[in-house]
Amino acid sequence: MAYKIIKEHFKSIHEMISVIESRPNNKVMADKHSSNTGDYSFTKTKSMDEAKELFRNGYTEILPKIKTGVSNEFKRTEVRNRRKVETGVIGYAPHVPNAILGLPNSMILTKAQPQKVKAVSIVVGITENCGTEADEFITSGIAAIGVVNTLELRGYRVNLKVAFWCATGGNERAWGTIDLKDYREHLDLQKLCFPLAHPSMFRRLGFKWLETQPEIQDSGWEWGYGSQLSDLDYIKKNFLAENEYFINLAITKECKYDPDEIIKRLNIEK
Repeated sequence: MAYKIIKEHFKSIHEMISVIESRPNNKVMADKHSSNTGDYSFTKTKSMDEAKELFRNGYTEILPKIKTGVSNEFKRTEVRNRRKVETGVIGYAPHVPNAILGLPNSMILTKAQPQKVKAVSIVVGITENCGTEADEFITSGIAAIGVVNTLELRGYRVNLKVAFWCATGGNERAWGTIDLKDYREHLDLQKLCFPLAHPSMFRRLGFKWLETQPEIQDSGWEWGYGSQLSDLDYIKKNFLAENEYFINLAITKECKYDPDEIIKRLNIEK
């Protein structure tokens, strides 16, 4: 069966919220408003407004748990340039022996030699079927953040996205992503808590995206908002860039939420 693939990418959560709030529900989801009506036990928020406030102000309630799960002392690593001292015709100080001999390279200068940086791009999928307990999102999110931190401590620069929608409805398969961190940025725990660990990122903002996504046309979506797409080979072939790695709740759970085990499972450090 040939599926229609729908993709939409946002450069930030701010951009996503702006877009989904500015467009009406599509025809398929015209009478569907689960993004607003979902209860607290399912979403861990009382309303869409509360979800947006949590994003804007920071989801700090689980920050201590994440810090414990990631590291007792959250550290940052930097890739530094290696400096090499040489002599030349220009520089910041004279090289006295060469100057006495009348050699042209009678000045001292320092050259920076950039070291090669290992880079990796990771996509964290947070789409889960309705039977998934809300607290499981938190546990999985802690593990995903731990993966990013562990890699950076090992000298990697990590590019990070969240796939807030990875599901199938009828003959359509939809993929929605947001940039969370680029290679140059250091890991900001508070910034990542909501998009990676709070169920409302998927069960409110993600639902609102589906309700308003203009390319959605298959009526299969209106019955339960579709179902989780768990075929990793299909995801890799159709949604991931080359050398991009995918983590979802199933993978973190199978690896017992251990960042090292998840890294081994993904075979990042070949």
